[in-house]
Amino acid sequence: MLREIADSAQMLKTGQPTEMDAECQCLNRDTTPAFSAVLTHAQHVAANTAVKLDKVVTNIQDGYDPATGIFTAPTDGVYHISSTVTSPKGGKLFISLYHNDVKITSMWVSPADATYEMGTTNMVLDLKKGDEVAIRSRGNFQVHSNADVFSSFSGFLISK
Repeated sequence: MLREIADSAQMLKTGQPTEMDAECQCLNRDTTPAFSAVLTHAQHVAANTAVKLDKVVTNIQDGYDPATGIFTAPTDGVYHISSTVTSPKGGKLFISLYHNDVKITSMWVSPADATYEMGTTNMVLDLKKGDEVAIRSRGNFQVHSNADVFSSFSGFLISK
């Protein structure tokens, strides 16, 4: 603890990185893969087809392709992947998260009445460079969204 305080004081005095900073394996903001994409309109999705979220919010390292709906890991590491999907009013929706064509988890969204319903999944995946992650429809369903954005797909590197 005393070393950390001394290092912090030294950095404040000199503006130079400390020994502790040199040891830090923090991720670099400019090179850390991260993506977020949202759906801005309702989309009919055929069975076993990726949901193509059309508006890219963040795409550091260009891993997400809105034309395919697939995130391709630009580097090895542990990633946090998240998705939220919304069913059409009074409709059902069955979506799964896939890693290299292997189903990891699923969301069954089925409102009890004539309303909209949302489902969310969060996973931590150990990906290798070139691995693909996508959310796919498990049948012929509609994913709801509009300008208020009710469906999204995101991910970021946690550690290398």
